[in-house]
Amino acid sequence: MLLLARQSLLALACASAVIATPTPSTQADALLPRDLTIRQDADADTIQNCEEEYTTKNGLAFKLYCQQNAPFSDAVRETTGAGVWFYTGTWDECMEHCSRFSGDACYGITWTVPGGHCWLKTSNVSTEALTPAPEAITGLLIDRNQMKGFDTKCPNADLSDNPLPGVEGITYTTHCGKVIDEPPRCFEEFDCFDPDYRAFYHTATLEECLEICVGLHPLCRAVSWNPDLTAGYANCKPKYGNSPKFISPTAEQGVIHAAEIVEFDIPDTKCPEQNTYQAAGGTKPRFDIHCGKTNPGRNITNLHAHNMTTCMDACAASDKGCKAVLFSSTLDSGYNNCYLQNTSSIISDLSTSTYAVLSDSDMTSSSPSNSSSPNSSSSSSSSSGSTSKAWIAGPVVGGIVVLAALIFAAFWWRKRKATKAGVPEKDTQTAGYGSVPVHDAESSSYYRHDAPVQSDRAEIYTPGQTNELPGSVKYAHNAGEAQELPS
Repeated sequence: MLLLARQSLLALACASAVIATPTPSTQADALLPRDLTIRQDADADTIQNCEEEYTTKNGLAFKLYCQQNAPFSDAVRETTGAGVWFYTGTWDECMEHCSRFSGDACYGITWTVPGGHCWLKTSNVSTEALTPAPEAITGLLIDRNQMKGFDTKCPNADLSDNPLPGVEGITYTTHCGKVIDEPPRCFEEFDCFDPDYRAFYHTATLEECLEICVGLHPLCRAVSWNPDLTAGYANCKPKYGNSPKFISPTAEQGVIHAAEIVEFDIPDTKCPEQNTYQAAGGTKPRFDIHCGKTNPGRNITNLHAHNMTTCMDACAASDKGCKAVLFSSTLDSGYNNCYLQNTSSIISDLSTSTYAVLSDSDMTSSSPSNSSSPNSSSSSSSSSGSTSKAWIAGPVVGGIVVLAALIFAAFWWRKRKATKAGVPEKDTQTAGYGSVPVHDAESSSYYRHDAPVQSDRAEIYTPGQTNELPGSVKYAHNAGEAQELPS
């Protein structure tokens, strides 16, 4: 009987392994040529029937020329002067890179298939130079005045301190004719490309650049601003600005002025003494307050608030369905430290945050909630652990039920056979117990590195996280061989 039970268990384990473990697919290999053909056909159709115009996310407008090549005039070049291409998945991604290139100002692109070769073009490119090419799309600026630039005069006296208009509590120091000696930075508000394409914002003034800086996450403390657009359309370059070093720009960088924020409105770090709060006005909604807590809800918007009550009042006044707020008592995450949310979710511990939710909203906590004191920071991991256990429990319970049914059926059949034969069967082996491999649910997550940015979903930026984001693997700027399409 023990032998039969062990054999049944082994059979169940093998069946489970077959079901749960992915196996190499020969079908995918068989379909690969067909998929490649479909992609090539789609690219060919895109080339033949391309759109007439395209405007990048930061505002640079292009006119498209289907099946046309713009030879020479390459903005990205080897030391020998030969043009170099890099890969982008689509022609519009190529144009996005043009609008964000920090080098010779980009006035156009040529994108070719197959291969997704993106060639950036300088101001020397023109419609007169276009040549027919069935495998190419060329995009040229509609209005070259977009690259004309602005007044290069320093807007303030050198090293003067000035308040930032429209932003309470901010004072900045102007550094005329200086650039911040700091690598290009990534922020939550825009796609992170490789360093040469990491700049994003285009502004007409230094103050406008600073206003953008104030709204970024993590905290932006300084900016370099290039008014003459010598180094590209994206002329506003925000920096983390931790002890910034100001140096003179090179001739290739053009005219640059910099600014450092030297005074912020510092939030009140004290959590409200009461566990509840009635929003200003008397008839406004009531909030339940959870000190030392954070929540991965969906953000409607974010703004700067001096204290928690101001943040809750902003939620109550919102017409966007605000249900909860998350307030950070530090500015490490960004100057806009009050997050208005339209969902409530599992809360976990974070000593520098305070979470408040409308009293009539459903809310789940990953650890016992205490509004006056934060618990251990391990609550977040315990939450994910419980989810993993629930995921594992289903197959395990199901397997036990199936095993029990198999043992019962086998026992009944053996008993019936033994009764007919008159001789009971004995198990000649001792039951053995071996180690069971443990499935780590957390390591089985899958991340789509090629997923597009969901601009309509602004996930919460966890306060305290100040590290630079990694470059997107979607854009592999590996320089190809120096070449041009035949003219």
